[in-house]
Amino acid sequence: MRVAHESEPFMTQLNFLPQFPLDASPLALFGLLLLAGVIGGELARRVLRLPRIVGYVLVGLALGASGLNWLDGKLLKEAWIFVDIALGLILFELGRRLDFAWLGREPWLAATAVLESALSFAFVFLALLYFGVEPLYAAVAASIAIATAPAVVLVAAQEIRAEGQVTERALNLTAMNSVIAFVASTMLLA
Repeated sequence: MRVAHESEPFMTQLNFLPQFPLDASPLALFGLLLLAGVIGGELARRVLRLPRIVGYVLVGLALGASGLNWLDGKLLKEAWIFVDIALGLILFELGRRLDFAWLGREPWLAATAVLESALSFAFVFLALLYFGVEPLYAAVAASIAIATAPAVVLVAAQEIRAEGQVTERALNLTAMNSVIAFVASTMLLA
């Protein structure tokens, strides 16, 4: 064990303490972002009497490129694993709710999902072509546009405690749209 001499500066004797400013690890930053989102969601629900998802979006806007720009590309690159985990959990929950037996009994639900996806693709694709976007880019964007935001649908259903046949149909359509969008975009990117 080394003993500090009187000739050494006081600060070098304290080199075992953390240096300020602290280096922000991606895990710590992601935790702070989650905390900010939860606080924003609760404020939206309790103060503004709006769904929590509105607070999540407002916090994202405030911290993103439109606001303080704390969520830059570097941070998002470092946090990709957390984003993948969150998306995986959302899609897992959505897949858990997909009822193939119900689709067998209700073939019109599957037909509605296919028609809805085809029309969404066609309208977005044609609109992007009209504005001069290259066909391949327009097709990829249109295939992504097929997907209904599963996180929004799940959070909204949970927030208002929606249950019943209409909610289950909406969740099944959302799941099928997401699957169709994934398959279509994967085929186009191949």
